[in-house]
Amino acid sequence: MKQFLFLFPLLGAALFSACTVIPEKPEIREIPADASADIRIGERMLAAIRMDDFKAFRACLTGGPAANLTDRDFRTSRESTLSQFGTLEDFRYLTELKTPSVRNLLWIATFERTGGNGQKITQELLFRLVLGTLDGRPVVLSFGFF
Repeated sequence: MKQFLFLFPLLGAALFSACTVIPEKPEIREIPADASADIRIGERMLAAIRMDDFKAFRACLTGGPAANLTDRDFRTSRESTLSQFGTLEDFRYLTELKTPSVRNLLWIATFERTGGNGQKITQELLFRLVLGTLDGRPVVLSFGFF
């Protein structure tokens, strides 16, 4: 009888325990229509990389240390990235990291390429844009995929 009474709470705990479902992917916030100027800079930079548009890319770099980027630097960096990861198919804003003095903005960039066996390979990288402020305007300090 004592053994039965001991097993009853154990059986009850096993039968009435709660389960939780973990989502497969974390939810990504959509960029609001009134997105900040800083987010728009990153969006324009990524679109320029995708479209191979150096003039549009350079327009995002005014006033900061990255403004010295040349057409040749842009092409070399773009070709290196595309040869390693494939075509930049899509990108979406992820978040801003809390950092002192600068703004660190992150995007998820989706690349696609064809593997040696002819199979399509999809790979996601993070794109980081670091911005400072000069005369009240955002200035690109650094950027890159990782």
